[in-house]
Amino acid sequence: MQISPSFVILLLIGYRLPGSLTCTVDRSRSRCTCSFAALKNFQDLIDCLGAFVFEFRDGKFEDVSDIHLYYSNLQLVAPYLQLPIDKIILGNSVLDENFLRIFLDLTRNVNIRELVFEDCTFTGRADWQLMEGKVPKIVSLQFINVSSASLTDRGKDFSHISSWMARMKNIVLTRSQTTHIPHSISMHFKDLHALDLSENQLQDQGINDSFSDDLFQNLKSLKLRHNNLTSFDVACKALSKLPNLQDSDLSQNNFSKPPSSPCEWPQSIYLLNLSNTCLEHVNTHLLPPSIELLDLSDNKLSALDVPLPHLKEVYLPNNRLHSLPSSNNLPELKVLILDGNRITGLPKDQLQAFKHLSVLKADRNPYTCSCAVVNEMKELSKSSFVVQQWPEGYLCDSPSVYKGHQVKETDTVFECYKPLFIVIICAVIVLVCIVAAICWVRNRCFTQPRA
Repeated sequence: MQISPSFVILLLIGYRLPGSLTCTVDRSRSRCTCSFAALKNFQDLIDCLGAFVFEFRDGKFEDVSDIHLYYSNLQLVAPYLQLPIDKIILGNSVLDENFLRIFLDLTRNVNIRELVFEDCTFTGRADWQLMEGKVPKIVSLQFINVSSASLTDRGKDFSHISSWMARMKNIVLTRSQTTHIPHSISMHFKDLHALDLSENQLQDQGINDSFSDDLFQNLKSLKLRHNNLTSFDVACKALSKLPNLQDSDLSQNNFSKPPSSPCEWPQSIYLLNLSNTCLEHVNTHLLPPSIELLDLSDNKLSALDVPLPHLKEVYLPNNRLHSLPSSNNLPELKVLILDGNRITGLPKDQLQAFKHLSVLKADRNPYTCSCAVVNEMKELSKSSFVVQQWPEGYLCDSPSVYKGHQVKETDTVFECYKPLFIVIICAVIVLVCIVAAICWVRNRCFTQPRA
């Protein structure tokens, strides 16, 4: 006799244990949040069966008896979890590696898009040979602030799940003290599209070891933000081995030392984030000519004088620029972000030279409110492009009489036409003197007694 899903659910409801439930459901977001106890007592999960996001927190799965109890309960319910599940999050927990193996085994036919481990510690060592030939449907894994024993000698273990690893699309491994990715593990990620290794302990040698010629050949997005990288040459060499790379984030590393040789970027790359990397200069050896979006925020650049014919967006806030970049170098530019620099004026002719400009942001600069600067900047509101933070963010820095005033509200009529005003005033004074003299002479003539 075939047991229907509705019968199983009724059976679970009938055996629900008394007491407060361990799960809360946010139906507006189709999200269910549970304590880890719910995984040992699946009756508490009944209200969550329609959710698309599940979160389990604050528990331990180290004891063998706990794992077997979990196994028995999940065996009963797993076949009926056929709705697509966007994400399962396991947080703030201590997990035996066998827990992960059992979970993957029993849910391998469930449509789970993403599995997330956050603030977790892995213990023990699972027998991954039991997963040989079994391929879960999960294609995205996140490990955020996790710890485990070293994986350096685990290549043979993970070879048993190589079929699953080969179809993985997205891996996030952040805030986990990672120093490198062992070749014996990374070699199995044959179709990985996105890899995030941000906020780890990767150094130059680690990045060099993690990316060799035969690894990550289909990788499109690589994030290495906030590591301990200091050599741009080494980072560039690693990236040059990724022929399909499109998006790279190297921000919050220290590249203060100029590169010693030209960087051979993949021709496919179009987005590069080099913000907050202590850069003082950029040249044609540093930037890929194919780039379309470039973030150089929070550096020490005094100029951007590099021809980038395909660049559409450039972010340069909080640098040391004194003037606008040349439109000849950036013919396709659409977005220009320049706030927090040392620019004293925005020449109208230079802005108009950017034929495709649609967004300008240049607030928090020390504008010199001279006649010419004020007159040109007051025309910004009539521009064909959007001027962000106008007028409140555009303030005069000099002369001192206008310091702190909005450029738009600065009245410089007298300053602009000061010579003319002086001439007019002098002419009026002279004219008044002449008229007064004439009146005095005539009056004297009329009042003088006749002989």
